[in-house]
Amino acid sequence: SSINALDNTTISFAKLDYYDEPLGKYVPQNKRDEAPLLLISHLKTLWKEFQGCSNWSNEKAMKATRRLGKDNDELKMLRQEREDDEKIHREMQMPEENAIERIMEMEQAFVNTNSMIGTTNYGDGGLNALYWCVCYEREQCFNKGAGSSKQVSSSGVEKCSFEEDLSTIKQEKVVLLQQQEKANKVVYQLKEEKEKQRFLQQANSLKAEREQLHVKGKMEKDSFIE
Repeated sequence: SSINALDNTTISFAKLDYYDEPLGKYVPQNKRDEAPLLLISHLKTLWKEFQGCSNWSNEKAMKATRRLGKDNDELKMLRQEREDDEKIHREMQMPEENAIERIMEMEQAFVNTNSMIGTTNYGDGGLNALYWCVCYEREQCFNKGAGSSKQVSSSGVEKCSFEEDLSTIKQEKVVLLQQQEKANKVVYQLKEEKEKQRFLQQANSLKAEREQLHVKGKMEKDSFIE
């Protein structure tokens, strides 16, 4: 503001005493006036350059502010998209992990049962069939999970397809639980059958011992009579 006031004062003074309207410029009246008029002209030029730089700086600052606001909006949008993708990934991963964990538990139960019943024909056939069934279901579950992961990473537009896969996984989980319940019944029946066989073996062993004692007693009785 002080420069502006100085500029106006000097120009007004020069306009009154030195400005030649026909020539359209400031004309010194003597040698002594040449230096002040040259300084005034130079000052006016510097002031115009200063105003130009100031306007340029203000324009750049406004553009930078608008750009920064736009970048902030884009950054918020990208962060929201990333949070949405992470949320969908977590929602997808939880049922997959639960289903896989359930399948592994069933598989381990079948292996334990198979080792428990030994070489029983019924046990080997039934458990092997159930075991391979569970292996197939596990492979299908893994394939579903891999497909869902690719869908989540590609675009949010494919959320509907992911929800369908998630529903399919839940249905498969219900089927696996039903198969587990059937397997538990088979295991329970095999345990009962094994207990029956053990009791029969004990009974046969006691019967054989009793017969041996009876024969031995009879032989001793006959030898005593003789």
